[in-house]
Amino acid sequence: MSLIEAVTVPKWGMTMTEGTITQWMVNEGDTIARGQEILEIETTKVTNVLEAAASGTLRRIVLQQGTTAPVGALAGVITDDAATTEEIDAFIETYADRLGAGEGGDAGSAAPRIVEVEGGTVNLLEAGEGDDVVLFLHGFGGDLSTWLFNQPPLAETIRTVAVDLPGHGASSPVDGDVLAKI
Repeated sequence: MSLIEAVTVPKWGMTMTEGTITQWMVNEGDTIARGQEILEIETTKVTNVLEAAASGTLRRIVLQQGTTAPVGALAGVITDDAATTEEIDAFIETYADRLGAGEGGDAGSAAPRIVEVEGGTVNLLEAGEGDDVVLFLHGFGGDLSTWLFNQPPLAETIRTVAVDLPGHGASSPVDGDVLAKI
């Protein structure tokens, strides 16, 4: 099986929602090493460089210089020599679906939603697909933002759900067994 690695707009801070591609430091077709600086991204607070997460060849630049995209958006694709053009095209085409963007959504920009339950509301964030589910539950005084750095990488391969427990974050206080009602 071929190695196909996504280069994505990272989340460098709790409030970061998007980044602007200011410069690709490598070109399509260049051989790159894991840890090599490959992309410069500007946010509302910082301009920083992204290092390659894998060694291989930068086979596709998806986001061109000057493009602003949400956290998690596919910026480029690194592959090994065995990856075919068809495999890369299929990877790019299905990337947003794997992150749970759904119809009309952007990769990595899944938004929390409020679910009405008997006696109140529960705020939750779903991402990814699959029969198996990872459920993120925060600790005392937390909310679903506790998982901002954990949920997106897992959502690439499995369905994930982060929940604001009753009386936390955007969830209202609820009497009874709220998890059974979700």
